[in-house]
Amino acid sequence: MNVNVNHSQLPLSEQSLDLLDTMPTSLAIIGAELAFIQNADGCYLAFDWQQAKENGITNEQIVGTTLDGVFGPVEQKEYREKLQKVIQSASPQQYQCWFRCAEKRLFLDIIIVPVLTASHRTNTVLVIGRSWQGQAVTTANHSI
Repeated sequence: MNVNVNHSQLPLSEQSLDLLDTMPTSLAIIGAELAFIQNADGCYLAFDWQQAKENGITNEQIVGTTLDGVFGPVEQKEYREKLQKVIQSASPQQYQCWFRCAEKRLFLDIIIVPVLTASHRTNTVLVIGRSWQGQAVTTANHSI
């Protein structure tokens, strides 16, 4: 049996407020391996990647950068076309592609989802994804 509760009608205790303070306020709350928000130009507005530290970057380092920064798709033109298609159609799209992170390359399975607004104008997307296990990670000089 499913029970829907309207939490806005429940009184908040101090304990509840303390619990809210400990919850993640970023995209980490989604639980995806990789999640970011981009505008129509490909600028990262928010970014969370569980493997950021292991790959030598911080999530904060990516916010405000564009596709040609330290983290972005290898095939930028193709990715921009997918981004524009999702924004124009207001429909999500699954996509597999290579992304670079500094000198590494990662094969990602991503879903690009339009962020729908009350005005029916969409110019941002939420991208969630994961890296494919068993895929080679390459550097500028050799495969790992």
